[in-house]
Formats: sequence, structure tokens, C-alpha cells
Amino acid sequence: MPLVFCHSTGPCKCRIVSIDNNTAENTAGVDISLSLFPDWTVHGLSSWNVETSGWKEHAYETSITLSPFNFKPFYQHFQYEDYFPGETTHIQPFLFLEESEEKLTIIGSDVIWQAFYKLDLGAKFKHYDYEIRSEASQYVAVLRYSIYFYSAISETLERSDIHLGRWKFDVGR
Repeated sequence: MPLVFCHSTGPCKCRIVSIDNNTAENTAGVDISLSLFPDWTVHGLSSWNVETSGWKEHAYETSITLSPFNFKPFYQHFQYEDYFPGETTHIQPFLFLEESEEKLTIIGSDVIWQAFYKLDLGAKFKHYDYEIRSEASQYVAVLRYSIYFYSAISETLERSDIHLGRWKFDVGR
């Protein structure tokens, strides 16, 4: 019978997940959620892989509302050799990335303009910076119409620039 144990207290967390007495994940970290002003929040987390003694990930974002605009800049960093558990192979479907020694940093921002009563216009940008592979950028335009309280119709227009060594791809949707 599988045994799963998770423990979290306040802003600090320590998580140990065991299945049939094999440790599947051993993580320590910090979760942060701050409301600095009524229209400014900060959320984030940093996770440490106890087995490999390395940072798994850092992910932070802030949301700033200056009516009628909302800005959401963010930062994410993943270190694949520390992101996955050490010995166990049956938990993560992308475990092959562990051996890649790749590090990925993503920076970006979302900007939403609440133009009219139920209409939002926005733009999103993400830049992917790989240490071993190359770079990629993603640009998205958003049009969203709110129908009812939690219901909306939206349309997006996306363009991605992907550089893989000597090859360059432009993707549009």
C-alpha cells in the first residue's frame, strides 16, 4: 500500500513523498505570498532538492494594478539536474531531462488593459533562456470578453521565435 506524507508549515515547507518505502521526492523550500498594498501582491517559491543539495526551481511573480491596467512580471528558473528526484524513475514522465544538465530561465510579463466594462485587451511576453540549448521568445495578444461572472470568451494571437543552434523557427497561431 503506498504511503504518501506531506508536511507544510507557514512560509517554509518540507516535503517527503514515499511510495512502498522508496523515497520518491525529498524537497525543502520557501513559499512567499505578500500583499504589499491593496493593488500590489508578490507570490513565489524556491525549492531545494535535499538529495542533490541543489536548487530545483525559483518562481516569482508580482501583480500590480494601476487601474485600468494590470501588470504581472515574473521570473522562473529551473535546474533540471536538481529538479527531479535522485534514484526513483517511476514518478516523473520527463526524467530524461535530469541528465541534460540544462538550466532554464524564463522572464516575462503580462499586461492587461480593462478597456471597457466587459472587454479586456492584453499582451503577454515570455523569454526562454536555456544554458545549453538556445533561446526562444513568445509574444501573445489577448482579447477577452466577459459574459457572466466567471465566464468569458477569449481570442489569442501568438508568435514564437525559436532559435536552435543554426536553425530559427517562427511559429504563429
